Amino acid sequence: MDPSGSNEMGLDHHGVGSPSGSEDACEGHQTVTCSPGDESAPPDIAGRTADTTEEPGGRSGCELCRHGLLAALSHELRNPLAAMSNSLFMLQRCQPGDARAVRALAVMDRQVRQLAALIDGLGDAARLDLGKVKLYRSMIDLCELLRNAGADHEALFMGRDIQIRVQLPSETACVLADPTRLAQVLGNLLHNAARFTPPGGHVVLALECDAAARFARIRVQDSGVGIEPHLRSRLFEPFAQADTSLARSRGGLGIGLALVKGLVELHGGWVQAESDGPGRGSTFIVNLPLGPAAGLDSR
Repeated sequence: MDPSGSNEMGLDHHGVGSPSGSEDACEGHQTVTCSPGDESAPPDIAGRTADTTEEPGGRSGCELCRHGLLAALSHELRNPLAAMSNSLFMLQRCQPGDARAVRALAVMDRQVRQLAALIDGLGDAARLDLGKVKLYRSMIDLCELLRNAGADHEALFMGRDIQIRVQLPSETACVLADPTRLAQVLGNLLHNAARFTPPGGHVVLALECDAAARFARIRVQDSGVGIEPHLRSRLFEPFAQADTSLARSRGGLGIGLALVKGLVELHGGWVQAESDGPGRGSTFIVNLPLGPAAGLDSR
């Protein structure tokens, strides 16, 4: 939370449930996987049927989700608006160029960008739900994409005293994908890692390639709060954070991982989450098919 009293733009991450998945053979290690066509998975943003199960008190899961979303949206809008209101109050009473005026302008600029990001996220969620997201594909180098993502978010992690490492293979891995949307996927996962990793922690952004299976695996691993086992059933659902106390304390509407899942599936891939439990960190893995040509070449 910045001095203005506003949370940074929240996505979603740990502390919420996840879809049906499998448990690793190692004791205490949970793995959650969402893949296209998995009928056992819960409702998602890509258009599966909404949950209408009756909860105690006669309210359906869909109704509870809607109420939770409205409460979370109110929370997310109130913070930046309060910060901008305070900054405007300060600007009305300061001389141009005064140090307090400069700080107030910086706060307003940051909060406007936060609101824009919030609105963009909601718009993307709606377009995914309606099947109206278009991909502009080209052959891209995943190594370059990860390198740029690490550099773009370095200041974010430095400001929170978190170490970030980018680990790349010696081969060039190419995929036929929309570079803007894949950058959005990586940005969401890196912001999640930053939000749920304490100062002094570390985050790893890594790329691994399976030439035989023709798939690339992008891994975002953190040393943060981990994922509670009993909260795994809704991890990749839209607005999954809307009714969780941890999410409210961290900020966010809970659309980040749903967007990640939807965008990755549009590329013919799938996303999964792993955690050894609370306080043991988490790993999010994006699986993407390599390009139709020689997608894996030696450097």
